[in-house]
Amino acid sequence: VILGCTRPAGPLRAAVDRLAVDCGLDGIAYPAEGTVAYAAGKGLLLLLEPYNRFVTNFANTAEEGVAFMREMNHEGLGLLLDTFHINIEDPSFGGAIYHARDYLFHMHLTDNNRMYPGAGHIPFAEVIGALKAIRYQGYLSIQVAQKPDFRTVAVRSYGHLRGLL
Repeated sequence: VILGCTRPAGPLRAAVDRLAVDCGLDGIAYPAEGTVAYAAGKGLLLLLEPYNRFVTNFANTAEEGVAFMREMNHEGLGLLLDTFHINIEDPSFGGAIYHARDYLFHMHLTDNNRMYPGAGHIPFAEVIGALKAIRYQGYLSIQVAQKPDFRTVAVRSYGHLRGLL
């Protein structure tokens, strides 16, 4: 484990072979089993982030992410939800968070325009309220475009979220 990080982050984006998706979760779960087991053996927790349909054709919604968690049934695997992708794919923010509650270990807080919270139309009061309702204890991170600059993004993100937390 590098620098004590137990939840490595990084994209693994691609369309999944259409045949594997059509064959159901087994077509994807079987190849992933070895990777999850290896990482868990090293003390790592791998997190699946459901991405929107414009990025991948697999696990686009929180519900599909949960279905994959249930199929895999491995303590070394969890979910990371991102408000940007929830906004595109899920019917509601609260519903997505509630549905993923048993597998949710990390949240990306991003507005609909990939800017800092409060720069778009995502209802962060609903998002934070849902996280409180499920007694979420995981990480929250701001994953946004650094515009106009890092300091401004950090100040505005904190300013928008501090009263909700």
